[in-house]
Amino acid sequence: MTDRFAAAVRRLDPRLCVGLSLFLGVSLWKMPVAAVGAAGAFLLLLTLLLGRGSEGGTGARPLLMFVLLWSGVRLGLALWDGIPMQEALTLSGEIALRLAALLLLGLTLSLAVSARRIGLALSWALRPFMGRDAWQGALAFALMVHMIPETRRNLRELRRGLSLRQGRLSLQQRLTLVPLALIRVMARSAWTRAVAVASRRLDGPEAWTGGLRWRLVDSAVGLAAAMILLPAIL
Repeated sequence: MTDRFAAAVRRLDPRLCVGLSLFLGVSLWKMPVAAVGAAGAFLLLLTLLLGRGSEGGTGARPLLMFVLLWSGVRLGLALWDGIPMQEALTLSGEIALRLAALLLLGLTLSLAVSARRIGLALSWALRPFMGRDAWQGALAFALMVHMIPETRRNLRELRRGLSLRQGRLSLQQRLTLVPLALIRVMARSAWTRAVAVASRRLDGPEAWTGGLRWRLVDSAVGLAAAMILLPAIL
């Protein structure tokens, strides 16, 4: 049941997914806190369903750790400015909730739509403004999205390799070795990505046109989303 639902989400038109993500991303800063909490809970559930069985998990844990760290810093700054504890907790908690929902939205989009299909949607959207050069922005964005799971995978392998070769390292050693090694690995893979783009003939406008088909279910999902989101922000 959950696999069929995830497959149905991935079959949605990427233009709909990208458009809804942009609209919801802006709306998350205008919605009431209760609506943001409901949207965050839905996005977390959707992330877990879409990331089920994927290598390395969903990737939500480091994002949520970042939110906790940022909310702690925001709380400390608010207390430093002399804001009462209760008000500072409320302020940092609201920011943490909105930021967590925003990060989960981006994670859900990356799990639901492949980098290639996001590029096709972006090329379609940019074509009225950039003409035949729209494929360049689409290719750049698709490569950026593609690098997110690749970076996570390389980081996971680096950590495993360091733990096997050196045993337990101190926090200072990890903070020094892991970023430097990750930058080196990603720099080496740049040539591989360039060859892959050329071999698949993705370095031209022909590769970024067509391939999109709007269906009735896309219209239904878009209409349902609009009916839910518009009352929450108006």
